[in-house]
Amino acid sequence: KTEQSDLNLAIYGGSGDSPRPVIAPADVIECYTLTRRAFEVAEAFQTPVIVLLDFFLSNRFEDLPENIFTQFKANVFPRVTASPSESPFQRFAVTATGVSPAAFPGTPALQHAITGLEHSERGFPNYDGRNHRIMTEKRLRKLDTLRAAWPAPEEVGPTDSLDIGIVAWGSTIGAVREALLDPRIARVAAGGYFPRLMHPLQEEPLRAFSARCRTLVSVELNATGQFTQIVERTVHRPVARWCDVPAEPLSVEQLVSFLEGELA
Repeated sequence: KTEQSDLNLAIYGGSGDSPRPVIAPADVIECYTLTRRAFEVAEAFQTPVIVLLDFFLSNRFEDLPENIFTQFKANVFPRVTASPSESPFQRFAVTATGVSPAAFPGTPALQHAITGLEHSERGFPNYDGRNHRIMTEKRLRKLDTLRAAWPAPEEVGPTDSLDIGIVAWGSTIGAVREALLDPRIARVAAGGYFPRLMHPLQEEPLRAFSARCRTLVSVELNATGQFTQIVERTVHRPVARWCDVPAEPLSVEQLVSFLEGELA
């Protein structure tokens, strides 16, 4: 009763060029912290955000630290607010970050139009091809800004060359952590790469991790290797796959046996 088969839907499912961030927590604590962070990202970057859970994670019991609600650092991604001195107010102004200044509706001197159609910087419908291209590029640029601002992906294990490196996401991260501690795997240089920001993908850190690995393995619970395909396109090398649909959480014992085979 668990699977990780909706990643492609979360990243690519939608009409037109409508990109949005996708975040995948690894444990119960992150279900709380990354959901709060998702609200910040949605406000700061003015975009929908998907927090992607799998069944095992969303139905799990886990002891949490008492200070979980106070240790969260809020407002890491603050809103870009408009100033009443801007006249006329351009709600969708083209900016280097792709994020335009925002204002609460009805704020004096900052009244603006909102439409679901393609629009000008003022917010009024505009079907001109040049305007559409500029606005599309602006929306896409938000993801580049978020990618640069998001914390570096978690990496565990030695910081130099690795005999084997494992890429995992979501609840499978816990099983991979346990597998890396198994004496049969810990006897070699083994490490893990665990992203939480699934889209936009932080490509350079992934390429750097891949370059350190003699063997690169991707672990996920779906039949087609949805994230593995993204990894392969990014690092431009073959990636060994542990892609299974057992309808239950990832088996650490089976994963260790698979990794031993890759190390042989």
